[in-house]
Formats: sequence, C-alpha cells, structure tokens
Amino acid sequence: MKFKLLVLFVFLFTTLVAAQYDHYAKSPYKEGVPRDFVRDGIRLSDNQLSEFNVFHVMMFLESELATPDETAAAYRLIGDMIKRVKKSTTPEMSVESKLAVVYDIVSSQLGFAYEGGVNSLCSGMGKHVLDCDIGGYLFIAVGMEMDWPLYAVEAPQHLFVRWDDGRTILNFETTSGTVSSNIAYMKEMNLDMKHLKSGLYLHNLKWEELVSNFYLNMASELMTVDNYPRARVLLDRAIELNPGDPDGYVNRSNALNALGEYRLAIEDCNRALKINPDEVSAYINRGTAKDQLGDHAGALDDARIALKLEPDNPKIWFNLGLFHKNSGDMRRALEDYTRSIELNNRYEKAYINRGFVFLDREEFRQAENDFLAAIELVPEDSAPYSYLGSLYFKQEKYAEALAYFSRAIELEPDNLTTRYNRAVVYSRMNDLTNALADYTIVLNSDRENGSAFLNRGLIYSQLGDELSAISDYNAALALNPENVGDIYLNRGISYQTIGRMREAIEDYTRAIRYDSTNADIFYNRGNAKYDVGDIDGALSDYSTAIDIGFSEASVYYNRAIVYRKKGDFRKAIHDADWSIKMNPQYGDAWLLLSMLKMEIEDFDGALESVNRAIVLQPDNPSSFVNRANIQYRMKNYKSALKDINRALTLNPSLLNDYREFQQHLINLVERP
Repeated sequence: MKFKLLVLFVFLFTTLVAAQYDHYAKSPYKEGVPRDFVRDGIRLSDNQLSEFNVFHVMMFLESELATPDETAAAYRLIGDMIKRVKKSTTPEMSVESKLAVVYDIVSSQLGFAYEGGVNSLCSGMGKHVLDCDIGGYLFIAVGMEMDWPLYAVEAPQHLFVRWDDGRTILNFETTSGTVSSNIAYMKEMNLDMKHLKSGLYLHNLKWEELVSNFYLNMASELMTVDNYPRARVLLDRAIELNPGDPDGYVNRSNALNALGEYRLAIEDCNRALKINPDEVSAYINRGTAKDQLGDHAGALDDARIALKLEPDNPKIWFNLGLFHKNSGDMRRALEDYTRSIELNNRYEKAYINRGFVFLDREEFRQAENDFLAAIELVPEDSAPYSYLGSLYFKQEKYAEALAYFSRAIELEPDNLTTRYNRAVVYSRMNDLTNALADYTIVLNSDRENGSAFLNRGLIYSQLGDELSAISDYNAALALNPENVGDIYLNRGISYQTIGRMREAIEDYTRAIRYDSTNADIFYNRGNAKYDVGDIDGALSDYSTAIDIGFSEASVYYNRAIVYRKKGDFRKAIHDADWSIKMNPQYGDAWLLLSMLKMEIEDFDGALESVNRAIVLQPDNPSSFVNRANIQYRMKNYKSALKDINRALTLNPSLLNDYREFQQHLINLVERP
C-alpha cells in the first residue's frame, strides 16, 4: 500500500513539476522567469524553495508592483514558513493535522490576519494579512516543498486548497483553518451540478489556471490605483491562459468600462455569460456599460436579471439606483439606494449616491446626513468631505464649504477637482490670493483645464494684472472649450481696460457670434466703439443692449451722451431721465441732465438738476463748474463766482482752464 501511494505521489508531483517546466519552455511571459531571479529567490529563502516552486513565478510576475526589498522580505518569510512546517510535521500525521499545522504557523506564529480584498502577494506578506487567494498561494508554495498533493480550487469569488492524492480528498479553508465538503460549498454558494459538470467551479486548478488566477489578482491590485491600461494587459494574459474562466472576462470588462471602452466591455460580459449564464457580475458590468452608452432601459434590464439571481445583493441595488438616477427617475433611485443600505449599512458609496439624490432634490439635511455617514464609515476617504463642500457651496455656506474642501485636500492633495472647487469658494469669499494659488496648482498639473484658465484669468483681472489675464484667456481659447463666448467677452474687457480698444471690439464681436442675447457684450462694445470715435456704432450697440434687456441705468446714461454728441438733445434728455428713474442716486446722470437742459436754455431745470447732483456728489468739482455756468447765464454772478471758487478748491488743477472765467466773474461782481 505504501508503495502504491509513493508511486501515485511521485506521479502527481512529477506531473506538476513537468507542467512548470513546460510552462517555462512555452514561456507565455516572454522569456519566462530569469534563472538569476530564481537563484536569488532560493538564496533569500535560505534554500527552502526549490527551483520549480510556483512562488518564483508569482514573485517575478509581481516584480512590477513590488520593490526589490519587498520581494526579498517575501522570500525570507516563505523560507521561514517552510522551515517551521518541516519542523512541526511528520509523515505519520493526518492530512487535516498537517494542514492545520500550516494554518497555525501562518495565523498564530507568524501573525497573519484575514482581510478581504488583498490582491498583492508581496503587499499581503509584508503587512501580514491575507485573503483566500493569498492564503491559497502560500499553502500551495509550502505544499510543493513538502511534496504534498495540494491544489488550488475555485468557487464563486473564492479560492481554497484541496489535498488530493487519489485516495484522500480534503478541502481546506486557508483563512479559517476549517475543513469543508463540496456539498457544503454548493449549498453555501448556490451551485448546482451544471457548475461542476462544466468544470467551472470546484475542480483542481491546472498550472495555467492557477497563474491566470494570479494575474487576475494583480490586475485587481492595479485597478485599485486606477492603472487600468496595465490591468487590461494582465487580464489579456489571464484570459489567454484560462479562456474558460468567466472571471477573466468580467474583470476585463471592469477595466474596459473604466477606460471608456463600453462596447468592448459589453462583448466581454457576453462572453462571460456564455460560459456561465448565472454570472451576476457580468450583468452588473454590462448594465454599467449600457448605461454609459445611453441605453438606460437595457441597463435596468440587466440589473433586474441580476436581482433575480441575487435579490439580496446590495451592489445590484446600488447599480439599479445609479441606472434609475441616470435615466432621470430620482424617486426610484432613492428607493434603490435605500434598499442597498438596508442590506449593507456599511456601504459607503450607497450613502454617497443617495446623498447626491437628496442634494439634487434640494433636501439638504438628508444629503448632509448621508455624506456624514459615509465619513463615519471611511474617515480617510476624501470623497464625502468634498461632496459636503459642494453641498454647503450650493447653500452659499462658503465657510463650511471651505472647511470640508480643505479637509478633502489634506487627505488627497492631488485631487484637482476638489482643489478647483476650493478655488471657486475662495473666489466667492473674495480671497483672491488663495483662489489664485489653487487655480495655479490645478493648472500646473492639468494644462488642459480650460475652465481653470478662464477663472484664473478673471482673478488676475480683479487683481489688476490684465496682461496675465489675457494670457490665461488665450490658453483657454486654445483648448476649444464650450464657453468660448465667455472667454472672448472677458478678454475683451481686459483689452478695453488697458486701452486696446480695437482688439476689445474684435473680441466682443466674436463673443456676440456665440451669444447674441447677452446685453452685456453689446453694452461693452458700445463703450469701446465710443472710445474710438465710432459714435453711430456705439449708439447701435447701446440700443441693442436696451432692447434685449440690459437693466442698468448706465446704458441710458451712455446713450444720452451719444445723443448729445450727435446734437439730438431731446432724445438725450429722455435717456438721462430714464437713467435717473432707474437709479435716483445717480449723481452723474443728474449732472448730465443739467448740462442737457442748459443746451436747450432751460436754466431753471438745469439749476434744479445740478443742485440734486451736488447733494449726491458734494465733492465733484464738475458739478460746481456746471452750476457756475448756469448762474452766469442767469446773471447770478456772485453765486457763479462762489461755485467756480469751490470747484477750484476741490481741484486746483482746473485753474488753468477756468482762470479767465474766474477773473471775468470777479470783474462783474466788483463792477459798480
């Protein structure tokens, strides 16, 4: 009996080693694992690892994720693990006892703890944490050195190891140290015989399938840091090694969705569903892709199919809420997110998305509660802090918005969206220096952000640096943004401010092509045209601005000046009157009305208007000069002299212009 077992064991081990050797020969990883890499690994493990151990392959594949120091530490740890197992086991021990020893060494002696979602072998070993996959890899590596017939076995979203020497078959959970039967897995994971007969689950993984599984984990690790292009490459390799595994297609569809390749993602989901029509994740991912392509009905159909398979899956309810939200059905979205939270009250994203729905409905208190709940669940996640900032900004609570945006930036300094939003808040609070600093940080990392260039240009303009503002507006225009008209308008204002009127007029004209209903543009162009002497053009633009709703008194005031220049005093008076009706405190308009009434020799009316101007602007020398002229025309020479003296006191530089008038008034007053 012992002889037969030995032969069987030698056959199994020889087959496994041969498979590895054949793997190196076929080398689907270009040149395979370099020999010097293996030699270094054997040395680092204190000669505990043999040449053909799967651990070398895994370390080599993970070398793009791990540092040399992390790889060396992992080799030392697996070597120590194997030493302890050799010391603590004997051939006479039962299978379960041997595996229990490994579990005790890993969990108790070396202090590994279970943590879901650990994808990197090196990282997990460095932190002394493992999930079912990492635990499985370690058990397989140890088993190969102990000449144990251990295999990795897959179940839905799970990996365990199986001792299978042809006589004793034992399933062992590497994360709990328990033994389980195939029937127990089938009941727990809702599997039936079709899953077993198809070879989809609960079979001993071949070499290619094991390495494919490792690629899947590496890709998942890369996707946690948003490196989707590289993850896609690894998933291509995983699928090449094991084209019958639906997980490869499902995971690649995740990467494709993140890369915006939605049609390719749908194709991968279809492949996964052809292999396993009950693959819930395929329906979820296909629904996501359809939703992004605008097929909201198709997305909802996929989510409903997934719900029939797993009615208590909070992720499906979450996606259903997302699809309802994107289709505009906020009521159902709210119900779906609420159901997702009921099924998993620690589902951070569900709180966040429900908060968005509340925010959209302007139910601010409920939105605030959901974002705060998300923070309580994952306090190191910057996202809910940023969302709270947006909530408070929408309520014009700028101090609170600033505090939460700042906290989000502390947690994630490189998040340009949050920093951009904080810059907007600083701007609203008139903290132009900090706003400028945040916009500059955004633009140092993202030179394609046209809105940031536009907004920074506005800040520069407010700070009086019009040349820098123009430079930013130029950069924004070069990016062909959607708000081209706004950029031309603001660049026109900057040109006008520094006296480059022709360029200002050109920009205003361009802005009008994008928005011919913006009265501000016509008003500004009217001012620029007046400054270059185009009186008729100015009149036309002021009239258009009035016709399309410019509601400030200044447009009537300016048009009154144009009418005066054209000699049409009646229309000028009409517009001056309108500007005063719109703003009775408009001192310049009262002064203009006074001068216009003088033109038609309505001296009483002129005097009444200038008196009102002086009440509103008692330090304006022009008003006193104007009243002096009125009093002179009315032969009130003493009053006229008093007013001209007051004007010269307020502005002595006027003396050269009014010296003769002053002397003439003196002579008239002193004349007997």
